[in-house]
Amino acid sequence: VVSRDSGAKKDTSDKIQTYFESAYNFAGIERLLVAGRLDRAFDVLLEFSPLFDQAVLIVNDAKYGGSGGWLATTSVHVNAPEIALHEIGHSFAGLADEYWAGEQFASERPNMTRERDPDRIVWKNWLGYKDVDIYPHSEDPTWFRPHQNCKMRVLNPEFCPVCTETIVKRIHALINPVTSHRPDSSDMVLTIIDSIAFAVEVVGPTPNTIHSIWKINDQMVSRNVFDFTLVAGEINDDLQDIDLSIVDTTLFIRDTVHQKMQTVVVSWQVQKEQFTAINDFNEFKGLRIYPNPASERLIVEIEGDETNSTSPKRIEVLGIRGQRVYNAKMWQNQHVIDMGKLKGGSYLLRISDDDKSSLLTIIKQ
Repeated sequence: VVSRDSGAKKDTSDKIQTYFESAYNFAGIERLLVAGRLDRAFDVLLEFSPLFDQAVLIVNDAKYGGSGGWLATTSVHVNAPEIALHEIGHSFAGLADEYWAGEQFASERPNMTRERDPDRIVWKNWLGYKDVDIYPHSEDPTWFRPHQNCKMRVLNPEFCPVCTETIVKRIHALINPVTSHRPDSSDMVLTIIDSIAFAVEVVGPTPNTIHSIWKINDQMVSRNVFDFTLVAGEINDDLQDIDLSIVDTTLFIRDTVHQKMQTVVVSWQVQKEQFTAINDFNEFKGLRIYPNPASERLIVEIEGDETNSTSPKRIEVLGIRGQRVYNAKMWQNQHVIDMGKLKGGSYLLRISDDDKSSLLTIIKQ
């Protein structure tokens, strides 16, 4: 967007005209810099970044100023990076100022409370760690903050542990650490013949504190890896529940309830493939089928047999429920079946002509 002027209004008599009508002295606080046309800011975001989680407005004015609200705002003052982080603390994480901003801004927040009981205060898990305590605001000693030197009070220090935890919780609320999983058919029973490979793709912080636990029927079988192979010989014939739990074990969080709530679980059900016994039979001399099991191509070959265009053989591949998944005519002594599109499992291969037939078990790997 383009504005007629640069900067922001310093007072109501200022004639500066900008697209978002940014101005200082909001609510009578000189450094409180806000966009007067938040509707325009919202429209711009909807057009260019409709899935935004947090927006930041940088006002091209050198005077010190900024504000929170849903749109974090900062000027281009020399301390702008620190101002922006402080205001994002308000906008993104819902944090309060840890300096006294006035009675009108006092409310129960993750880093502001009237509770003074150390066993009940919201930051009780952090008391005594890195100077976290219960500090009264001198302007109104009925309100308390957790730290004396946090970015929500003064510029340049880091966020205190209480504010850091709140920010990380907000990130957890917005991001699912599991971006994809294989097999992706977690809503159906998978059939295992030899083995099945399970895997997940995750997104995590640096260093990565995302941990995993793999369970089969509630018994842990592996941990802190993001792939796992289940071998058919290691399980019985019953239905198997495969569960993968993903959790961020970051030390930035001490809220055990939150840890449980943000654990992501991916589940599958697996069963060994079961068949009604079928005895293979073959009436074609010289019939060869290879390779079996097959992954991409299965070759059917009948040596010494007279096959011609006037009397082709019929080739069918049937699923275990009898449904036909492949159908073709065999015009020569050799025919190639494309197995690539079939799901892994056992099938029946039926070959027939007017006089003879064969029914054989084949396996797709």
